[in-house]
Amino acid sequence: MKRLVRLLLLLILQATLLRSVAQQDLSVADSFETKTLQLREVIICDQPHGNANDQASNFYKPNRLSTTEDILARMMGVSLMKRGAYGLEPVLRVYSAGQINLTINGMRIYGACTDKMDPATSYIEPNNLQNISTKQGAAGNENGSTVGGEIDMVMKQAEFSHCHSTYLTANVSYNSINNAVNAGTSLNMSFDKVAFRINGTYRKAFDYKAGGNKRVPHSAYEKSNYGASLAFRLPKEQKLVADYVGDMGWNIGYPALAMDAGKASANIASLTHFWNPASGNIQNVETKIYFNHIYHAMDDTHRENVAMHMDMPGWSYTLGAYTHLNLQAGKRNNLKVRADYASNFSKAEMTMYPVGASPMFMLTLPDNQRHFAGVYVADVYAIAPNQSIQFSARAEYMRASITSNFGISQAKIFDAEAGQPIHRFVPSVNAIYTATFAKYFSSGVTVAYGERSANANELFGFYLYNRFDGYDYLGNAPLKNERSLQAEWNGGFESKYVNVNYTVYYHHLFNYMMGSIQKDFYPMTDGALGVKKYSNRGQARIAGVEAKIVLNETKGFQSLHTLKYSYAELVNGEPLPLVPPLKCFHTLRYTIKGWYLQVEGEWALAQKRVNTEAGEQTTPAYGLLHLRTGYKLNLNTHFLSINFAVENVLDKNYREHLDWGNISRPGRNMVLSLSYAFNR
Repeated sequence: MKRLVRLLLLLILQATLLRSVAQQDLSVADSFETKTLQLREVIICDQPHGNANDQASNFYKPNRLSTTEDILARMMGVSLMKRGAYGLEPVLRVYSAGQINLTINGMRIYGACTDKMDPATSYIEPNNLQNISTKQGAAGNENGSTVGGEIDMVMKQAEFSHCHSTYLTANVSYNSINNAVNAGTSLNMSFDKVAFRINGTYRKAFDYKAGGNKRVPHSAYEKSNYGASLAFRLPKEQKLVADYVGDMGWNIGYPALAMDAGKASANIASLTHFWNPASGNIQNVETKIYFNHIYHAMDDTHRENVAMHMDMPGWSYTLGAYTHLNLQAGKRNNLKVRADYASNFSKAEMTMYPVGASPMFMLTLPDNQRHFAGVYVADVYAIAPNQSIQFSARAEYMRASITSNFGISQAKIFDAEAGQPIHRFVPSVNAIYTATFAKYFSSGVTVAYGERSANANELFGFYLYNRFDGYDYLGNAPLKNERSLQAEWNGGFESKYVNVNYTVYYHHLFNYMMGSIQKDFYPMTDGALGVKKYSNRGQARIAGVEAKIVLNETKGFQSLHTLKYSYAELVNGEPLPLVPPLKCFHTLRYTIKGWYLQVEGEWALAQKRVNTEAGEQTTPAYGLLHLRTGYKLNLNTHFLSINFAVENVLDKNYREHLDWGNISRPGRNMVLSLSYAFNR
């Protein structure tokens, strides 16, 4: 009571004093000289970050010896299908090719090679890679309809920076396993209204050696990659960015295939408008128009004992646009809307030169045009401070047709209605519930339905030889959409010292697309076992588990551990082909005073569940040890680092189950890298 009386007396006294001051003649105060002190602007700068949604990407990116494929291989749910030393094809769980979306900055990219030698990931180097975004299953339908998910390679763009008006990097490395020399450089300059970035990478490698010093012929390659980005700052929180990436490869060997790539090129260009309004419900708007041209020419002139020389070039042209909008629709709703359109033209030819006879010509992929138009909507609703639910849906329309008379005439050999346009409506929808419990624990449930339409090879392919199973393949225009019902449960634990994430999933597929043997057809390729036609093989099921443990840095120590396992079969119990076995990565890193030492363990169990119809063979288990070290020297605005690694320390001769042709992977490899960076 006494405290309350004292407080009231104090308030009354303060009010009386303020009133008396307010009633004084203000002319006294006005007589004092007023000074204005102009404070210098203080800008707080932070280092650029990678993709915060994938700790594996962030963990391995700082290592100058990591390639894009090294990072992908260590991410949850991602595997790589190997046909050569270059251009490994990403696989999400068990899904690949037309079952997943493989994009660059949200842009659709379609390879020009019918043998899938040129996945979109081969056009992006670590030098121009900002981060890798992955979404698994039908819930990864933002950039296109899918049943398997999406991988989006996000490129570095020109950046406006008050902290670093000039940023220069240069690096060079040497690999002992194939006498490979790799060099790259990049430059970013920022001004008041304009910023630009240029980069370039060159790689040249000879045939590599597998474990036991066994040379793998036709595994050499040479390539260059170059890019430019130009940004303009516009009024009212707007920005315009023009991007270009070019990639050129020569004499790229594919030991698991019958032919190599004599030349492969890509030209990828885009113009993007960004708008980030300072107020209102609209958070940001991104609008992009883009174009890419892919060319690929297979070559067998460097192969021995070729029965008949062949030329097999392929072309792909894609034009597209999209608008992406994020807005705050109320206190609890975050809404995302995307509208997109893309048109792709592709074709592939084959000219055969039999000895003593006239050349023979055919279209292995007739001139064809595919149009895609889609709308994606996602709404994240906050049920409570620690719970949310996201509903998202995509509606896509696809139209495809053969565009040349020659191609139509050729296709009518097997399909009297060839030449008629193909129309497909491709819907997908999903719901994701997430919750946080007891501050450190989180859990989520995803229920999804997705569809995907057949790709160009599956629709129009004409005697496409598949080296994996030894069959010629025919397309099938009436193919129904592949459909999938999916359920996933994920959880996690996050604290100051450790992060744990896991996912358990089950997918049930309908109208599963797979080759079926055509006993009445005769193969065209010399040595082929027969002919298969893409068909809907009924139902299939896929299940698996993924886990990741990150021990955050403590006294210089940090480690990351990943596990991934998939089980897949047709409903009759027949295993699906190319299903990777249980695989784990274990990495321990120690840093002190600019030095780091990294020890990696990589192992996989044997895969004995194989598809005999596809000619698949079992794969033995293996275990590998890698060692990496490096030192970074900071000299004010200059940074110099040296890195050294010994990969496959024990020189193990091994292969992974997704590697075609039973070709062994590289043996013991010593890598030396020098890097320089300048910030001002």
